[in-house]
Amino acid sequence: MFFAWRGKGANHLLTHIDYAALRRDPKIVMGLSDPSAIINAITKMSGIVTFHGPTGVNFANPDGLAEFTETAFRNAIFGTTYPAGVPRYSSWQVLRPGEASGPLVGGHLSTVQTLLGSVYEPNWDGAIFFWEEVGRASRAIDLSLWQFRLNGVFDQISGMVVGRPLECTDPAYDGGFDLLATIKNATSGYSFPILFNVDLGHADPKVTLPLGACGHLDLRDEADPQFTLIESGVV
Repeated sequence: MFFAWRGKGANHLLTHIDYAALRRDPKIVMGLSDPSAIINAITKMSGIVTFHGPTGVNFANPDGLAEFTETAFRNAIFGTTYPAGVPRYSSWQVLRPGEASGPLVGGHLSTVQTLLGSVYEPNWDGAIFFWEEVGRASRAIDLSLWQFRLNGVFDQISGMVVGRPLECTDPAYDGGFDLLATIKNATSGYSFPILFNVDLGHADPKVTLPLGACGHLDLRDEADPQFTLIESGVV
């Protein structure tokens, strides 16, 4: 089940989904951006793995999927050998070294933020929180991250993966806010490892990540960070 594109108002659908039916008869459900609300809600309420990855528009591109995107998608959906390293396109950067394992949760930052305090909020306990943003200034991202912090999310997660930022700089609005400094400041006082600049979400090309499946971060060697899927997202 693929979302055609992004989908404003995805949250409106959360109370109309038959989560019990999905639990009885699991489907592959994949999307990004606003549908981050739907895939997180399904994983939380149904207990099944969903996928953060390309949409119908990506598949319908006359030029086809980017080779990197297609390979990452096929490996996530059809791969049978695990553990499996998350493929790397852009250069990854370690913002905080360390090691972590846990279920993957996350998606589009400002969309996942709308789930906080609701029954659809992800289970953060021991999770690796991955997120990405597009078209939001660093100052706005700062506000979002601090809401996660003040809601106790950072007290529970084991690691963080930040997607390659797209159009996230607005000198007229940022007032000196720098994205990397913003992330470090919002997570100050915590020891969980942070990996930055992974190609996911709105980035093109992009990886496909399974929400609810276990992942592993090994960022002890900052020159060669490792992000690994421990288990398959499909049965």
